[in-house]
Amino acid sequence: LTRDALLFTAEHLDLPCKADQVASLMKAYGQLMPFPEVSSVLASLCDCKKAILSNGTSGMLEAVVRNSGLEHEFAAILSVESLRLFKPRPEVYQLAVDTLSIPKERIGFVSSNCWDACGAQHFGFKSFWINRGSAPLDRLGTRPAHILTNLQALPGLLYMGKPSLAHHPDRHDATGDPHVHACFFQLFGILRGVLRKNLWHGVGEFKFAGIGLL
Repeated sequence: LTRDALLFTAEHLDLPCKADQVASLMKAYGQLMPFPEVSSVLASLCDCKKAILSNGTSGMLEAVVRNSGLEHEFAAILSVESLRLFKPRPEVYQLAVDTLSIPKERIGFVSSNCWDACGAQHFGFKSFWINRGSAPLDRLGTRPAHILTNLQALPGLLYMGKPSLAHHPDRHDATGDPHVHACFFQLFGILRGVLRKNLWHGVGEFKFAGIGLL
């Protein structure tokens, strides 16, 4: 799917895309690195089960998470591969519920895609759209519970009942939810989806998040 999306995008934008360029881009896809705040934020969510829920294949997801050095942070890495359906189909979000045996109302969902965060919110998750690029809100009839520019505010908004947070009521009195027991992450909410122009000569920065549908 990702390769097909890459080729479609190149054709749509009338960009050259030779076989060696495709191979380089697909290889780089498995070597994406976390955004600067990700490691510390994930570590701070020690009272919360964390998992990946993605439209990517199992093999690709396991490779990219392993190469990022974050594999120890996640209790599960879930792909839509077994369902043969894609987000925002509700069956995909239900896979998260069934895997961790936690009610959907007690699951947080973090995504860099607005449509994904909206789909998760409509399903019943508490969703967080990580809008690092100041994109406009998708007009889908619903909206994420929270819109953030990065993950730094996430621990305070999830609020796991830690004493350190209890002494700062302004961090959770209006938006915190002490009943969130698990949080699922879409891949590009935590990993850099930008490749430099040396991988695609003459194009400049190429945003995988726009074509990967993960």
